[in-house]
Amino acid sequence: MHEVEDHRHPIQTIDPSANERVALFQGDIVTLHVDVTVNCASSDLTVGHGVCQAVHLAAGTDLLRACSLLVPCDAGYAKVTAGFLLPSTAVFHVVGPRLDASMIASQHECELLRQCYEHCLVLTSYSRQLLMESMASHRNLLPILPARQYENSCLKTILE
Repeated sequence: MHEVEDHRHPIQTIDPSANERVALFQGDIVTLHVDVTVNCASSDLTVGHGVCQAVHLAAGTDLLRACSLLVPCDAGYAKVTAGFLLPSTAVFHVVGPRLDASMIASQHECELLRQCYEHCLVLTSYSRQLLMESMASHRNLLPILPARQYENSCLKTILE
């Protein structure tokens, strides 16, 4: 996996053969020319905040109209729309698990997160480029370092 070097935290790596298929990017995802942009969304697929809001603003109002026809979307699943004004062809709106007040991810929530990645990768079987935001750290599901490790583990399992 291509990674931005960070000497503060060791990062779990994916098998070197995946380097040709997986790369990390830090920046403005709504400006990249890719086949699919993955948007972490709520079950009602509304505008939301953060990256979700940025995706909706960049795609234009047609995205919200298209999303309104697809609701609800259960946690662990994804719905697909066109990219509209985004440079990407499609948007996968994926709904990750939500933590309760304890802020501790249960095995069930971790399984839902794995399903999110799996559904996105299955849906992209026709695509060459998939841009996916960090789903594990979305809405504070997991702290950043464990989130990275869990995401790497999910992707490694799915790509092998």
